[in-house]
Amino acid sequence: MGTLKAQNCKEVMSLKKYKSYSREDIHNIYSRDTRFTPGAGKWGLHGIVSIPNTKADIVFFVTFGTTQAGHTFKEGITEDGVLTWQSKPGQKLGDPQIKRLINHDFETSNIHLLLRTNSKDKYTYLGKLSYELHNPEKEKPVQFQWQILDWGVNQELFDKIGLKLGDAELESDPFTPKLNFKQKNQLIKTDYLPIPKKQRKISEPGTKILKIDFLKIAKNSKQNGDNGELLVVDFEINKLKKFGIDKEVLHKSLEGDGHGYDIESYDEKGEKIFIEVKTTVGGLNTSFDVSINEVLVSNKKNKSYYVYRLYNYDKDMNSAEFYILNGNIEEHFNLNATQYKASYKEESNNG
Repeated sequence: MGTLKAQNCKEVMSLKKYKSYSREDIHNIYSRDTRFTPGAGKWGLHGIVSIPNTKADIVFFVTFGTTQAGHTFKEGITEDGVLTWQSKPGQKLGDPQIKRLINHDFETSNIHLLLRTNSKDKYTYLGKLSYELHNPEKEKPVQFQWQILDWGVNQELFDKIGLKLGDAELESDPFTPKLNFKQKNQLIKTDYLPIPKKQRKISEPGTKILKIDFLKIAKNSKQNGDNGELLVVDFEINKLKKFGIDKEVLHKSLEGDGHGYDIESYDEKGEKIFIEVKTTVGGLNTSFDVSINEVLVSNKKNKSYYVYRLYNYDKDMNSAEFYILNGNIEEHFNLNATQYKASYKEESNNG
């Protein structure tokens, strides 16, 4: 009977999603047998608190818009439930706490997100986090992205607590600085590659808060893509001249989308290559759309298939940074399904 009573008590004292809590409330759930001091100690002050009597569970206390030591945090949540979060300004990549966060596995330990947008408000519990990536090129502070597990958009609640989704910088890539191009029609090749991401856990679809003009987005994306292809065509023409190869660069996507690549060109040995161009306004780590046909053709062409990844595209300057990857698309990128093709199936029970 005593065991059952203890179990029921534990269930009552667990965090409830989308409920609001003070720091003292959280302390009383996880560390009732210790003293709570407002504005002091780990439960009254710290942003990251280890939960007693657990292997590695943590509570994140996050207040958006805070400033520490003159540093203003760039934080927020995307519509897909990806939290951009930064450590304390003085923390380094090699610090034990940072290494622990980088090695977090949501299947073996829990990180509970308690968030507020005003320092005078209580925190709202938004659920558990899963490590997605960190910026290995930046410390003091260290930059992270986390996936909120079982994410669902609750418009009424988010309006109430002042949580705004859809920050363009966070949606694209908060880690890559914009380059100020000095002249128009530039392609600047870099040695940088995106930060590897863990495969994202499928979450609840949620309800969109923002009114999105999908036609406008599609039109802009198409225009940017077309401009990016033209930049690569010019790049390849100049490359062949440099190598003394007297062959024609063909802009195949002008014939339609069925080829599975955009441009036919040649490598420095005069061997034909097939180029797929992917252009985004967002930075180095921005995801992009890939068709099934492109994946299949890249598998077939393999080492003669190239992805020219243009990022930080500046429409006014018609310029971008880019890197090149050789081989099939699946070798280099995680592919996440974003839509399905549906056809009617026979009902299992017609009665």
